Amino acid sequence: DFISERLTRKLNLTTVKYSFKIKSAFQGTHYNGTSMVTDLPITIGAYTQKRTFLVAPLHSTDVILAISFRHEHNPYINYRTHIMQFTINGQHITLTGNSQDKCFPLLSHT
Repeated sequence: DFISERLTRKLNLTTVKYSFKIKSAFQGTHYNGTSMVTDLPITIGAYTQKRTFLVAPLHSTDVILAISFRHEHNPYINYRTHIMQFTINGQHITLTGNSQDKCFPLLSHT
């Protein structure tokens, strides 16, 4: 999971040192990360969970939930309507992305 440097500063989140490398799937650029935010609670409808986020220079979004989220919750994703749906504790949750930017809600494409 990733959180933008911008949102980390805006929320004044506490970071810990952590070295990592990422490569942009779209641009092929490399980034050497130096920090992460641990045990950050996120809430989406009835869904609340503490997750660890790597701090990265995200430009078009604030948070990306990566493949671990998909494995854990197995969401249904409609790529035509930019909707992601999943059920947690019996509550059905629907997230809608930005169809103008062709972005999906809180979801990594890698």
